[in-house]
Amino acid sequence: MPKIILRIEVVRSTSKFISSMSEQSARDIVQTLQKHYSDVVMTNVDTISDMHALLARKPDLVFAGIYFIRDEANGGEKVWLADALEANGIAYTGSGKHANRLSLNKHLAKERMVERGVRTASFMLAGRDDTAAIDEGALSFPLFVKPSNKSGGQGVDEFSIVHTTAQLQDKVQSIHREDSTDALVEEYLSGREFSISIIGGADGFIAMPLELVAEKDSNGDRIRSQAVKTSDSEDMNEITDPIEHLLLETIAIEAFQALGGIGYGRIDIRFDGHGVPYFLEANHIPSLIQKDSSFLRAYEMTLGGSYEDMILHIVKLSLGAKVAQPSLVPVT
Repeated sequence: MPKIILRIEVVRSTSKFISSMSEQSARDIVQTLQKHYSDVVMTNVDTISDMHALLARKPDLVFAGIYFIRDEANGGEKVWLADALEANGIAYTGSGKHANRLSLNKHLAKERMVERGVRTASFMLAGRDDTAAIDEGALSFPLFVKPSNKSGGQGVDEFSIVHTTAQLQDKVQSIHREDSTDALVEEYLSGREFSISIIGGADGFIAMPLELVAEKDSNGDRIRSQAVKTSDSEDMNEITDPIEHLLLETIAIEAFQALGGIGYGRIDIRFDGHGVPYFLEANHIPSLIQKDSSFLRAYEMTLGGSYEDMILHIVKLSLGAKVAQPSLVPVT
């Protein structure tokens, strides 16, 4: 099959504090796109110099695996990849700076849900610089405590569900100390948990829900901790009830649009004890690894497509249908 003459760079970082895409995921994407496009490479962007070099090369598309890098020469200021690419007329996958900033900061995403009338559990932010005692009286126990800006289950463990003031203080201080970030404290939702993968653009979004079932921890709770996520031990179940499917679709798309999401992403939802869905958090660069990715599993179950179909679908949304068909321009 002839290939399209386009340069695509799959951009990630070697720093775990910057990259939202694993090296394996980047390699999977590169190998898939090399079947259809003439020039596809993986690029590590770790510094401002790396970003400037990327911009100077002017690829036809950046498959984005980072949100930002820090400009150490300017006090560690964040330089957002989407902003830099837009300023230089370079197409990229996924959402822009505004949406990415909201998804990276869980409390800001929840504030946006409140503004837009999307259900989310009552919450408060326990900042590292706050000197006042936590006013847990504003919320009802049990509470769930997690880092405000980490992904992949970081900082989530068997101590995340708290029932007393002492447990709350201990977990908040642990996050401040070990994760070096603020703690998000929210009322605990005791029902089932779902991951809703979303793909689409101007013509509309497709929501692809899965139920995620983690093994019970030492307390008998099903928590998607970092240990659970990295071990791939949770079950991913298809939603067969049409009413439940529609319910999850609706709130997920509402949340994705409220955040300004574009292209593809993931919305996490959890039921309360009465089966009412609540927004948990968003991820605008979800894992696309070829093995055991919830996004891939959802794509397969909902659209019947393969990993290759999914990656090409994401690229098509970013480039536009005119240039995304792999039969237009042959490579000589």
